[in-house]
Amino acid sequence: MATYPQIGSQTLIAVKQSGVFVAIAFQRDASFDVTNAQINLSNKTSGRRTLYKLGKLDEELTLDAFVNDDATYAFMRAAARARATVEVSRLFNPDPDTVDDINAFDEVESADAVITKMSEKHPDNEGALCNFNMKTSGDWVPAT
Repeated sequence: MATYPQIGSQTLIAVKQSGVFVAIAFQRDASFDVTNAQINLSNKTSGRRTLYKLGKLDEELTLDAFVNDDATYAFMRAAARARATVEVSRLFNPDPDTVDDINAFDEVESADAVITKMSEKHPDNEGALCNFNMKTSGDWVPAT
C-alpha cells in the first residue's frame, strides 16, 4: 500500500547520450499522455448505441525545461533539428526527501521517441523556457 502520493520532483526524464542515460538539465514539468484511437463499428443494425473497438496506441511525452547551456539541452535541440530519434527514460526517486540527489533516481523504463515539436519562450525578466513534445516509437521497455 502506498504511504504517500507522488510529487512531481520525484520523476525526471533522461536522454541516452554516448550509451548512458543523463537527466535533461533544469526540468520543470513532465507529462505522459496515452491515447487509444477509437474505431467506430456502428452500423445500421447496431441500434442507438455507438460501438467502439480500440485501435492504435499513441503516447506523447511533454517536457518543460529552462533554456540552458547544458550538454543535454544541446543534444535535444540538435536531435529536434536533425529529425533524429532519441532514447528517453523515465527516472523515479522513491524518497521525496532526496530529490536533490541525482544518484537517488532509478531508471523505470525507456523508449525510443521522436521530437515532434520544440519551442522556446524568452519572456522579459523571467526564466527562458523550452518545451519538448515527443512521441514514443514502439513500446516502453522496463528497466532491468
